[in-house]
Amino acid sequence: MGYDRLSGLYSFPVLPQYNAPNLYVDKVSGAKVIQDAKAGKKANIKLLAKVEPTETYQLIGYLPGRHYGTPQDEKVLLTSHTDGPAVLQDNGAFGLLGIVGYFSHIPQSERPRTLMLYLDNRHYMPGMEKAFAEQDYFTKNPAAKSSIVALVATEHLGQIEFRETDSKYEPTGKLEPSFLWSRNNQMLIDKAIKAVQDNNWSRVMVQCVERPGKHGGTQGIWYGLGKIALEWDLPAYGTMGTQGAYWATTARINTFNKEHFVSEVAAMSQLTGELMLADF
Repeated sequence: MGYDRLSGLYSFPVLPQYNAPNLYVDKVSGAKVIQDAKAGKKANIKLLAKVEPTETYQLIGYLPGRHYGTPQDEKVLLTSHTDGPAVLQDNGAFGLLGIVGYFSHIPQSERPRTLMLYLDNRHYMPGMEKAFAEQDYFTKNPAAKSSIVALVATEHLGQIEFRETDSKYEPTGKLEPSFLWSRNNQMLIDKAIKAVQDNNWSRVMVQCVERPGKHGGTQGIWYGLGKIALEWDLPAYGTMGTQGAYWATTARINTFNKEHFVSEVAAMSQLTGELMLADF
């Protein structure tokens, strides 16, 4: 990468802590490092860092449906993570709040299911989520799964596309491509396509990774927290922008497109509504 793109890069996945520093160099400096390494030259790397203990939280909330608090209550789980290096990486929770905000205008008596917010704090911890599986809310509260009937996930919303041009990392004038994942059910897939069209969601690919491709091969994987729908076998949708400028801590609000964000949240709200009404 050029220096402009590499500056402020936040590596992912985060490696477990160990006593060896990492060093990233841009392609210009890297060429010199390779040249010196081939010549047998030596160098010292000194990591200046501090480790401090902290406590973070998995945040749980509810927008009650008509049967909330009763054995008849069913829940649609809304999930994302609450940590990241930049506005693009860390805004999935704002998308979920947009969904909740929309449905809050509908009287509780007319909401057939409860919306449950599950905002996960483990996304950027060393070793990632599974290293802290025992601290997971649903591990501690396994009964909480029993009333969940569907899932919606949002991450990396409102992204604009960046590309390297010589030594610069600059916007192309287009939106960053994104994914909309659906479980393997034709009704769910059809509704996903309709939501994209209804809300003018640009440069998005509706994808069902459980189905083989046209020639029998894989269609990729489902990234993000929404993929727990595969483990839990739930009807679900998840969206994520492809991972462009959001990697760097230098990616500020100028890398965010609010109109694109609104289109994505509107489409995911529409799909949440479909899951609120669906007969499972």
